[in-house]
Parts: sequence; structure tokens; C-alpha cells
Amino acid sequence: MSLSLVEPRVKLPLDESFRPAVLYNHAFLDAVRKSGEEEPLGIAIERNNGMTSVFETTVSAEHCDMAKANLLYVERLVKTLLWQWGGWKIIIGGSRKLGKYIKNEYSERGKHAFDAEFMGGVYNRPFIVEVVDFSDLPKPKEERVSLGRHLDGCRIGF
Repeated sequence: MSLSLVEPRVKLPLDESFRPAVLYNHAFLDAVRKSGEEEPLGIAIERNNGMTSVFETTVSAEHCDMAKANLLYVERLVKTLLWQWGGWKIIIGGSRKLGKYIKNEYSERGKHAFDAEFMGGVYNRPFIVEVVDFSDLPKPKEERVSLGRHLDGCRIGF
């Protein structure tokens, strides 16, 4: 079984072929749950000072008909999380096959070589993709970071 991109109920006049990723994600996860053959998958992304964000989801078991659909779902999800959170290290917890796929996508000759090179440059570290068991996924480590502060003490009135 494979899923195609889902057509929205309301077409956008500027791009009638637009298919929001969120609709595909919902359809994919619904199909995985209905199959009864789901496996946990975790994606951790580490950035400066060991700060790590973790996203947990489910994918289809590798022996199922839907296993091929896992590739698009995970590839798009990893790219989205990487650009939302930033980081120099991706840790895939769960499916070794999906982890190897992501590692290849972010390799020097992979589809996302630019992303890996760019993020490695931002964090001044080599970009890494690791694959671990789901149970070995790191715990989230977040801390509050103040940005700006250049308006402290200013009185702004409306």
C-alpha cells in the first residue's frame, strides 16, 4: 500500500496543485494505526550546549505493505524538525532501515547534503546522523535562551 499526497478541500487560487504535508501526515498515521502493525520511531536533534529536542511518532512495521510509505513520511519529518530546531546531530531511534535511509539522505552525496553542510557550518561541527534503538533515544534537554534584549529599558507606547 502506498499513500499519495492528499488534495485539500479548498484549492488555493495561486497554486491549485498545492498539497499540504500535514494532510499526508494525518492520512499516513491513520493508515498505520488502522493496520495494527505500528512501531515507535524517535527523532532527536542535538544542537549547541547539548540541547536536544525529541519527537516521537509511529511508523509501519518493516514487513508491512505500508513500509515504503515510511520513507517519505520520515524524510520530510526529519527535514522539517531540523530546520525548526536547528542542530548538528540527528539521532534516529527505532527502525535501523529508516535510520540508514536518513543517514544516506544527509550524507555528502545524499539528497539533503546541502542541509547537512549548512547545519554543520552553523554549529561549526561535522554533521552526524546516528541510529539507535528506540529505548536508547536521548531524553530531551531544553533550556531557555534569551534573544534580543536590545529594547530593555525602552518605553514603547501606543
